[in-house]
Amino acid sequence: MNPTYIIDRIENDTAVCFEMPTNAEFHIKSIDLPENAKEGDIIKKTNTGYIVDREETKNRLDKLTKRMNKLFEKSKLP
Repeated sequence: MNPTYIIDRIENDTAVCFEMPTNAEFHIKSIDLPENAKEGDIIKKTNTGYIVDREETKNRLDKLTKRMNKLFEKSKLP
């Protein structure tokens, strides 16, 4: 199975990522990222480099959005 990472942030010429599911910090040179990669994307290591997993990125964003919506609903005053 190929390693999977979440891009946390991009600083200068380095992407600071976290490996899934261990959450270990991992650094990738920006030049090695796919052209369209951005913070929050889930990327996978392949034999030829890294690819953005658009479907998994969307699923993660949807889950986070649902959590945030629930949190805001609970915080509303009656």
